[in-house]
Amino acid sequence: RQQYESVATKNLQEAEEWYKSK
Repeated sequence: RQQYESVATKNLQEAEEWYKSK
């Protein structure tokens, strides 16, 4: 479970950066 949450958080942060940089 911890690994899944870590990946989900990482994806969320990357998505925010991608959206801002666009």
